[in-house]
Amino acid sequence: MVIHKSTEIDGNNAKTRLLLALWDMGALESSVKKSGLTERVKRGKEKSGEYAPYLDALAEQGAISLITKGRNTQILLTELGKIILSAGLKNDDFAFGGNQVGSRVANALLKWMRQMGDIATAASDAPKISSYDEFKKVAIGVFDRLNRGYNLNDFVPIYRIRREFSESVDRLEFNDWMLKLQEENIFHLRTGGLEATDDQKQDSINDEYRGLLFVATKS
Repeated sequence: MVIHKSTEIDGNNAKTRLLLALWDMGALESSVKKSGLTERVKRGKEKSGEYAPYLDALAEQGAISLITKGRNTQILLTELGKIILSAGLKNDDFAFGGNQVGSRVANALLKWMRQMGDIATAASDAPKISSYDEFKKVAIGVFDRLNRGYNLNDFVPIYRIRREFSESVDRLEFNDWMLKLQEENIFHLRTGGLEATDDQKQDSINDEYRGLLFVATKS
């Protein structure tokens, strides 16, 4: 595979390469070491530290979550990050620098094409969840993944669950279906979040009788 682009680091390309590597490393299910990721994506004489600004930018976008464990930083890929990756791969300006693409990258691209197909190219085009049963299945999976990845001891903030769905669920439907999960004793929604930011409160659930429901736990 011959590429005719500069070997200089391009911001958008770097972020797409980082997301592709994370997806290929299984970071959607379990966190990976930041050092292992940057060692994988850096090219030639590049230094791992050169990728720090792009990782910070991805974290601000909500594409990844950075988790500090002792002296190490672990990274999780979010559902939104998967959508952003799809958009990046389909961008006409995206290309790999240098004269060749290594087999590891080429195989990651093949794996993406075989497994993902025509995933949406932007968050607003994310596949819509149209039924409660589908939502329930995804919500339980999101809860379990966040719980494992962040070591939350079965106390997962509702705003984090909501953000994993991106635009695939209407905000009011999310509220109604989360409350229905509580009615079925799948989740218990608990109050809290007094020190949360305004954005975190907005992405939680305001209950008419109980106030701000901030955390989901499993029964």
